Amino acid sequence: MKNSVCFLLGLGLLFYIVNITQSGCAQIGMPTGGPKDSLPPVLIQAIPEPNTTNFTGRTIRFTFDEYLDIKDAFSNVILSPLPSRNPTVTFNRRSMMVRFRDTLKANTTYNLHFGNAVTDYNEGNVLKDFTYVFSTGPTIDSLTLEGNVLLAESGLADTTLMVFLYKNTHDTAVKKLKPDYITRVKGGGGFKFNNLPNTPFRIYALKDADGGKTYNQVSETFAFHDEIITPSLSPTPVTLFAYQQEKPETKTTTTPTKKPQIWKLQTNLSNSKLSLLDTLTLDYTRMIETNDSLQLTLLDSSSNNIALSISIDSTQTKIQTGFSKQPGMAYTLIIPEGYVKDTSGNTLIADTLRFVTFLESDYGMVTLRFTNLDVDKNPVLQFVQNDKVSFSSPIKGKEWKDNLFPPGSYDVRILYDENGNGQWNPGDYTEKKQPEKAITLSLKLSVRAGWETENDIAL
Repeated sequence: MKNSVCFLLGLGLLFYIVNITQSGCAQIGMPTGGPKDSLPPVLIQAIPEPNTTNFTGRTIRFTFDEYLDIKDAFSNVILSPLPSRNPTVTFNRRSMMVRFRDTLKANTTYNLHFGNAVTDYNEGNVLKDFTYVFSTGPTIDSLTLEGNVLLAESGLADTTLMVFLYKNTHDTAVKKLKPDYITRVKGGGGFKFNNLPNTPFRIYALKDADGGKTYNQVSETFAFHDEIITPSLSPTPVTLFAYQQEKPETKTTTTPTKKPQIWKLQTNLSNSKLSLLDTLTLDYTRMIETNDSLQLTLLDSSSNNIALSISIDSTQTKIQTGFSKQPGMAYTLIIPEGYVKDTSGNTLIADTLRFVTFLESDYGMVTLRFTNLDVDKNPVLQFVQNDKVSFSSPIKGKEWKDNLFPPGSYDVRILYDENGNGQWNPGDYTEKKQPEKAITLSLKLSVRAGWETENDIAL
């Protein structure tokens, strides 16, 4: 009986080997069926062990409980203090090896951060915030430094920013030298440095546009702290406010088109209706001049002549008209022939615009009441749609009210307008000037025509 069982097992093994041989190369994979693997790889062994002191080697080997995949090691894996050359990261099946290409500093605690690089092979589950610490000296540094980075213009977080620490506390170091320590901004804007020495640092945040790890472009998103900071066992969190001193230039390509001989104006009317909050704008899309011997005529539904003010914008392409609007009134704007011409002498033929202004019932009513608001800081309400400020209004007291509020859904910010010009202003590191700061409220404002919306906001 025993011999028969052994014979059958041997025959089955031979059949399996033949099938594998005939089917070509085998692939690494998990058996089909069963629950989906949702767990990241687990570290089984590191050689040398974590928190090793008096480290003198050139490599560290990690072994995990399952097959690995390493994602974008160049940008994910960070060694701090920062070396001149990044370490190399290789992997094979369940093992990963890190090899240092620079001589490590003596008596220094190092942090090896892997970010989101380490994943399992089959499901891509990420081993988040995997960190390995070792020291080339007899002790492991234990001090920390933590805080938050927020975008000054919105008060929101940006996880693409990096936080830099410099032992060189000269204010030009961030423009010329690479940092000593680097960490990433996490969700919500938080960051933390562990295992730091008892050394004073300058701290910055940067969205590194060119990969040089220096602040060398005023279009880069950047933040700086006014004071030199020393880490501790229980640090007071610091907050950095990031800004772009100048927006990057957007390059546009235009296809030359034949200039039409007859051209028409464009307006900001919507279905021949004008908002009570808007100025009627005539857009000619090219530089224009007006004939002072002619004039525009505006009539209401009773053919009364309405007083009209005229101005040309700085681009000399738009005419902006000002008049006292009556809700629900039908108007006629008469543009005589020859009133407008472009710089080539082409004139616009006579035109007539007929439009109606909105009713007051087309708008919503909004009341916002504030507590703990410092009106001495010139707070300005900003109503945001699609990440752009649709309109804004200063806050003069504990209550703000608008009975002609355009319907829609809005995010709400409060900008502390230090210079009182009604708009957000960036910082300037050369002048050590911090940016103006705004906060985005948790309030999502939904306004309906003919409805009243009230909200109490505690800051």
